[in-house]
Amino acid sequence: MDKNSVEVGKKYICQAIGVSEELSGKVTHKLENCVIVSVDNCASCDEEVISEKVKMVVAKYIDLREFA
Repeated sequence: MDKNSVEVGKKYICQAIGVSEELSGKVTHKLENCVIVSVDNCASCDEEVISEKVKMVVAKYIDLREFA
């Protein structure tokens, strides 16, 4: 996605850095090249990693797509 079209507080699906599968969550912060996402749902194989990250992950803008 384009940086300007991403909205803080809106839910997205993304492939976050450091996880195996896509997840969904709300964007909490926009940075220069990436966003911080508060995770709502993730694949069972990533639950331990997400828990270690306190349900907050980093994703690049290009790896975001709108939640339907």
